[in-house]
This record gives sequence, C-alpha cells and structure tokens, in this order.
Amino acid sequence: MKRIMAIYDDDPCYADKFAEFINRRTQCPFTAVAFTCTKHLKAYAGQQQVELLLAGSGIGAEALAGIQAVQTVRLVKDRYCQCKDIPAVYQYQSADNVLREVMMCYQNLTKECPETLGGAGSYVIGVYSPVNRCGKTGFCLTLGRILAEEGRVLYVSLEENSGFSQLTGREHKTCLSDLIYYFRQRKEGGFDLSAYVYSLEELDYVPPAAYGEDLAQLDTDELGQIFKYLGQHGGYDTVIVDFAQFGKGVEQIFSLCSRLYIPVLDDYISQAKLKEWQQYLEYSGRGNLWEQMELITIPEQQQTQPNAVLERLLWGETGDYVRRLLKAGAVQ
Repeated sequence: MKRIMAIYDDDPCYADKFAEFINRRTQCPFTAVAFTCTKHLKAYAGQQQVELLLAGSGIGAEALAGIQAVQTVRLVKDRYCQCKDIPAVYQYQSADNVLREVMMCYQNLTKECPETLGGAGSYVIGVYSPVNRCGKTGFCLTLGRILAEEGRVLYVSLEENSGFSQLTGREHKTCLSDLIYYFRQRKEGGFDLSAYVYSLEELDYVPPAAYGEDLAQLDTDELGQIFKYLGQHGGYDTVIVDFAQFGKGVEQIFSLCSRLYIPVLDDYISQAKLKEWQQYLEYSGRGNLWEQMELITIPEQQQTQPNAVLERLLWGETGDYVRRLLKAGAVQ
C-alpha cells in the first residue's frame, strides 16, 4: 500500500497541481493529497496516517500544531531559506526536481527505505558495440521512447562523458553515481528509486555517472545486482541498458539480457574490430553469446540543431528504422 504525502500550501493551485503530478508518477511510493485549510488537514490526519507532510513556508508553525506526520518538509519560496530543525526544499523549480529533493530529505531523515514497487522482473534489452560512432545512444533513446508509448520503460547508460545534459537540455542533480552509492547503503527492504529517475516524456532514465571512476570501481556481479534490482523493483516493463565501452568483462552480464543488439558499421576498420571481438568471445569460452546477439546497422544520423536532436531521431530515419524492427517483431 502506498504511503500518504499531504501537501499544505497557501497557494491552492500549487498544492493541487503538485499532488496531481506526484500521483501520475507510478514509481513514487506515495499517494499525494492536497489541502488548503488546517481544519481539513487535521481531520484527515486524525483518521489516516500521514507519512510525509509538505508544508508551504507561508503556513505558520501554530497551524501545524497537533498534525501527526512521520516527517515534515517545508516548501520555501526563497532558494536559500533554511528552516530550523526541518528540511526545506525550494518549491519554484521543476516538479521533477522538487519531488527528487523531497525524496532525498525523506530518505536521509528516516534512515529507512520506502516500499519497493513493481512486479517480478522486466524485459531487459542490452545494446553494445565494439565499434564507435555507430549511432548506439541515439538508437537506445529512440527505442526507449517508442516502447514507452505502450509500457513503462527505463533507460540506463554506462557511457562516460555522455553529454546527456546537453542532449536533454536539463540539469541533473542525481545520476547513476548516486544510485550506485545508495544501492550499496540500502537495507534489507530496498531503497526508493524515484530520487534517481528522470523522465523524457514517457521514457524514464537514470542520468549517466558523473565520474568514470564510479563505473571503473564496479565489478560485474554488483552491476548485475543493480540491473536485477531495477527490473524486479522498479515496476518497469522494459529496461534498456546502454553498455557503452564498459570494461571488466562486460560480456559476463550479457546473460541478464532478454535481447542483445550490436550496432555495427560496414567500413573495413569497423568490421575488423567486430571480427576481433568475435574471436575474443571464442577464445574466452563465450562463443555461445554470438548466437544471442542481433547485429543491426543504424541509419546515419544527420546533423541538426542541438535542441532538435532527440526529435530528429524519433521522427527521422532512426525512428523509422526502430519502428520497422518493432513491426517485424524484432523488439518485443
């Protein structure tokens, strides 16, 4: 059962819209209820356990007296405002950022992990290539956005220096580095994923690690555990993993993928790299992986304005290519 987040602000429009936003986020472990007067909030809290209370800075302490809530977070209008003994979140930023900061406050305050959501697992699509400049990231994002029209999809990239903030035009306050850290600190019950997940329209994604060292310190066993956790507890129908040029024998965790795509190029150098990688798999006793892989050649992506890259991918040749794969049943 989801926990209750009560939102009480002197701006009823803000409280209603933010509650509506939270209730649309199916991976959030809270049901949000908006209030605009103390009487109704106290009556509700007297009958229903309020786990988290978000109170606007215009609400005096006396108005909150007697309201039973496990934790309280202040929504403040001044970015630099600090509230004594109560965490504060600047409310006039994107709703995604507000929710993310609230969840971080909740996680730090309670020192316990909210309930995990979701079913027993997900369909995992891995995308890897031994060659560069093959359109892999654009393919992953386009595939994710198209699949997200029909179900819940999460995209995770292991790219270093991915330029993801430039691609999405967004500043990311958390990333895969943070998810890895809190995954290691989690207790038996798990931990909340929504603080680390952003949305690109219907597609959810975890921003790539800020530092390559964070990926270098991962071993394949731990990475596999993270992917399994995302699949089992994130409530996603599909998880797309962009393996990039991740080292340490990444082939060991290809078995976690329900499907594995290998973008390739036709030029001589790229084909030579592909042949050498195939030989490596044979020599290392993983030649059977070759039967699991599907080689694909992604259309060349035309140069375009930075703010139009993702839309060009979705509605251009790459999008058409992905839709043909879907129609042919190559992507489930």
